[in-house]
Amino acid sequence: MIGEPARPRIDPLPADEGATRQLNIFRTLAHNEALSKGFFELGGHLLGGGVLPVREREIVILRTGFRSGSEYEFGQHTRIGRKGGLTEDEIARLADSGSGQWNADDAALVTLVDELCDENIVS
Repeated sequence: MIGEPARPRIDPLPADEGATRQLNIFRTLAHNEALSKGFFELGGHLLGGGVLPVREREIVILRTGFRSGSEYEFGQHTRIGRKGGLTEDEIARLADSGSGQWNADDAALVTLVDELCDENIVS
């Protein structure tokens, strides 16, 4: 598994007073209002728009996070993936070779990410 995250390259802005929970990613993006707005719109569509079932979406995000070395993203989506139905074994395999006992649909998602990371194209 990916280890503890290192210090961020860009420090997040201080949390708003009264905010019960603000993730560092949102406080970091707040440095640029236009970027932050676009990110929220895209994220809201992908995460809440029902484009992909949660479990499948999290397979793609976790594998992409692992392949790109994004400790923060992998860590955040490990929690979300568990809630979405991924087992500890599946999460561990996504942070390894990606191989194992995947059904055909899940294997296709892992292959999709690997091909994009390796070749920038999907067969």
